[in-house]
Amino acid sequence: MDRTAYSPGETVLVSVNETFFNGSNLTAYVIFPTLAVTGLTLIPSETGYTAEYSPQHGVVLGTYTVFVSGENVTETAEFDIRTLSVYPDLEESYLPGNISISGDITDTASGNPANASVEIIIDGITLSTSATEGFFSTDYQAVSTGQKNLSITANDDENITGTATASFEVYALSGDTTKPVINSVSDTPDPVESGGNVTITADVTDNVEVGTVLVEINGTGYPMSLPELWMNRTLLFFDGFESGNLTTNNWTVSGTGDPWQVEEGTSKAYEGLFNALASGPGEKILETDIGTAGYENLNLSLCYGVSGLSGSGYFAIDWYDGEQWNSIFNFTDHTVQYTYFNSSLPDGACDNPDFKLRFRCSLGPGDTARIDNLELTGMGIPSEPYGYLYDTSGLAPGVYSYTVHASDSSENEAVPLTGSFTVVDGIPGISSISASPDPVDQGENITISVDVIDDFEVNGVLVNIEGINNTVAEGVNTESELFFDGFESGSLETNNWTCSGSGNPWFIHYKPNKAHAGDYSLLVTNTDNDGGGASSVETDIDTTGYSEINLSFYYNCDLSADKLEYFSVDWYDGEEWNCLLNTSFIENADLFYNSALPAAAGDNPEFKLRFNCYSTNSADSVRVDNVEVKGKRIVPRPFEYLYNTSALSPGVYMYTVYANDTLGREAVPVEGNFTVQEPTSGGETTPGDEEPGGGGGFETPDALSPIINLISASPDPAEQGENISFTANVTENVGVGTVLVEIEGTNYTMSRLRVEARLFADDFESGSLETQNWTCSGSGNPWTVGTDGLTNKAVATNTGGVSAIEKNIDTAGYEDVTFSFEARTKELDTGGNLTVDWYNGTQWTNLLQTVVTESTGFNYELPAGAGNNSDLKIRFLCDIGEGEYCYVDNVEVNGTGNVPDMYEYSFDSSGLLPGTRAYTVYANDSSGNAADPRTENFTVINSPPFLSPIGPGTVNESELLTIKLSATDPNGDPIIYGSNASFGTLAGDTFTWMPGFTDSGVYHVEFTASDGEMNDSEAVTITVNESYVNFSVSKRIEKGATPDSYSVVLNLTSHVDFNGSGLRVYDLLPDNFTLADPAPACSSSQGNIYCWNLDLAAGESRTVTYTLAGTGRYSLEDAFVVGVDPQ
Repeated sequence: MDRTAYSPGETVLVSVNETFFNGSNLTAYVIFPTLAVTGLTLIPSETGYTAEYSPQHGVVLGTYTVFVSGENVTETAEFDIRTLSVYPDLEESYLPGNISISGDITDTASGNPANASVEIIIDGITLSTSATEGFFSTDYQAVSTGQKNLSITANDDENITGTATASFEVYALSGDTTKPVINSVSDTPDPVESGGNVTITADVTDNVEVGTVLVEINGTGYPMSLPELWMNRTLLFFDGFESGNLTTNNWTVSGTGDPWQVEEGTSKAYEGLFNALASGPGEKILETDIGTAGYENLNLSLCYGVSGLSGSGYFAIDWYDGEQWNSIFNFTDHTVQYTYFNSSLPDGACDNPDFKLRFRCSLGPGDTARIDNLELTGMGIPSEPYGYLYDTSGLAPGVYSYTVHASDSSENEAVPLTGSFTVVDGIPGISSISASPDPVDQGENITISVDVIDDFEVNGVLVNIEGINNTVAEGVNTESELFFDGFESGSLETNNWTCSGSGNPWFIHYKPNKAHAGDYSLLVTNTDNDGGGASSVETDIDTTGYSEINLSFYYNCDLSADKLEYFSVDWYDGEEWNCLLNTSFIENADLFYNSALPAAAGDNPEFKLRFNCYSTNSADSVRVDNVEVKGKRIVPRPFEYLYNTSALSPGVYMYTVYANDTLGREAVPVEGNFTVQEPTSGGETTPGDEEPGGGGGFETPDALSPIINLISASPDPAEQGENISFTANVTENVGVGTVLVEIEGTNYTMSRLRVEARLFADDFESGSLETQNWTCSGSGNPWTVGTDGLTNKAVATNTGGVSAIEKNIDTAGYEDVTFSFEARTKELDTGGNLTVDWYNGTQWTNLLQTVVTESTGFNYELPAGAGNNSDLKIRFLCDIGEGEYCYVDNVEVNGTGNVPDMYEYSFDSSGLLPGTRAYTVYANDSSGNAADPRTENFTVINSPPFLSPIGPGTVNESELLTIKLSATDPNGDPIIYGSNASFGTLAGDTFTWMPGFTDSGVYHVEFTASDGEMNDSEAVTITVNESYVNFSVSKRIEKGATPDSYSVVLNLTSHVDFNGSGLRVYDLLPDNFTLADPAPACSSSQGNIYCWNLDLAAGESRTVTYTLAGTGRYSLEDAFVVGVDPQ
């Protein structure tokens, strides 16, 4: 037998060695424990004979004997048929909490205790334990009430099994009306890298028993469980030294000789580019603080390498417990290549806020010690919190709220508690840099501007100029010059001034002693000469992306007030002109006009400035000089550094910008350059100094061209068919005109790059409404900042009348404005609600009136009128009584605006073949001056499809083999499958083949997946196992119904043994079957029984010859004599 024991229903396989019996005529029997006997059919096999016995359920348990006998030979063997009995020991009902599941396992026949593994399934939870000397026990944590059904399966070391089912009731104490309390919620790590796990925990208590705890994230509830079910090992500290410095992880160095440092070089680092190095003679120490509060089961691992260590040299690792240093490892051998060190730390290192780690070494000349990939992990110490491990894969960077709900065993519900975590993705990026003005006159200031994109919070920005790092401050309050004209060019066209009106036009006048500065000024005189009327001059000034617009200029009026003469200044907002100044006073000196313009002048591409004059005397005139418009950049708020070029000689200078965020992640540095030129004088002079009256000056065109500072293509390389974003940073002293990108001989117009920016946010953690300039109004008690025990919120309670808080948010320069917040109300009477409105400058519009008992997030896309609006306001309002509450939190307003100096074009690469090609960016300014083109390359690739692994295949002769192919293409191209097989069928992605009885062997087939150009393939081995067919035929003669009629019945049964994989029995129709002398047709058949009727006389005999042929080369031929005894 193949085993010594079997369960009822299992097949017992008996093998008989032919050599032992030496060809004897054999018989075999099974003798039952009751001494009953049943015969076995012996079937020839390669080594002798086999037989099968299949005891059914309900058979007698005990020891069975197999008896085999031949000529003068007998042999016996024994096996047991037995089963296990499972007896659960359970009460009918339990309270929620820990429940002991126990019972006994015995051998059913003998009643003896049995050792067995035990698996218990209850409420979809599998508990595994074991029975020792028949007894098993394990604990089940019941967190919900109701009927609990369980199944128990036992399995001993001979694979004998037993099962049982049971049930019990989990009930709650009657009369419990006390709600559970969610004391606190927390999440870690926060922020979390996108795709990483964040552990959300909740401390929940109840007077009887906590029932269900759920955490709701993005509208989906997830069950929270106790610590032993959710705690994972946490990475507390890691340093692969890839930052290139020791300050990132707060390492400190001490000792003698050259200190520890970061070494660069791929051949020296264990992994990456950097490692920590100590070298040269001296005692050297490298240490850092790593608080382990809240963690246990600490494990330290690292890679270290040492060379030298002559004499008393050593390399050691220590840890500090708050009072003294303790040794972890001390190495004194001479040399070892990088070796992996991995060790758990003592209990004193756990949950220790004063934990420190240090590396010490004593080196001689030429000795070195290196460490890399240092990692400290620990397990969070379970207290009593419930937890859930949430996978942030698929979440975009941002802040995500979660709400914890809980109920007890009596289904009383706790007040939900809300928290939030932040998802970040990747390192910060320096999106653009620029220097302005460029070129800059020697001795003048140049402004280095940097745009940094980060999904968390930018920490610091540096610009290195001439080897010196300078801190770049955030340019939030930096005022930029948007327009200036001192008219020193001598031409109105330089800054696109246009004249209008019926009177004599304005012109640029050369008169050094009349101009406020320089040699030129803007002048008009005697506009109404010959009844001409008034005269105006105006220009366009695009203030897009800027707010807090300020206008200044110098003017001198020499008019006659009694003749209704005047000088006025207007600005245009896109719809109408607005007056700034209207005067007719006669002044004997230049006056300075300086004024902040209304909010609508900011972020306005249609802003215009106009000077007007009406004068009737030839001696009456108005002169204007040094016109300047300034504004403050809105978003993005770049970092700026003002650098004085006095110490630089004329030439081109490189500068490098660095940035990191508050998480310590470092951006890839970006380089730029600027040009310092010799100081330039004012505009050319023209002979003659004519008095006013005819525009005696001359005009010189704008000669400065725009500059294409930086161009890029992303992604690069790009998959064929993927959109490629081409960007360009273009600056200009006056105004950029058109920016084009040439791709494959075609020019495409680039547009201003727009990004979404946060315009306002308040989580009220400052503790005051005044911090963000909220204003309170209404007759009721005002809103305040309060806390729910976890975070601050804006709170209204017992207002006794209408009470509101509102906030003004300037959205000038921004479109697609969104408004989001979280809100909750508590115990509001019927009719009470929280009202949320927005204001467009003329009227309030309602967004929401709600009663929401759980903290809920709301998000609104505001109408177009909310964009480009300096008067936008938001308001929260309620009228509630004593004991009623309205809470508001995480208020945020976002909008989309232009990125200064940045242009973009999105290009569809579907029509491009794979390869590297050039693109060129062109730009001109509003005067038609062209920038020097800038050319770079980008690459289009067609990645091959990826054929999922197939692996080898195995099939028996005459059985069906099916192979399912699967592939993906990064370009989304359709996939065509192929193979080099000369057999089988490949239909789409499915290959099928049924080998015949002569096809055994090993076949090598290559399957391919192609996108029409590229392909992926796998060579697969297919093994066809040979089917060994053994035919056996039994025959008998039965007497017919009449004396002269006899029936020959042939019982045909074929046994097919597939290559040792087990005996299988089939009913096969023979390919041919003949009966000789004579050969009548088969009279009937049923299954594998075939009948022929033969007419035989008394005493007659005939020879019957038959051939039974299977598929392929297997056949059986025989002959026998059929006869009837004489009467």
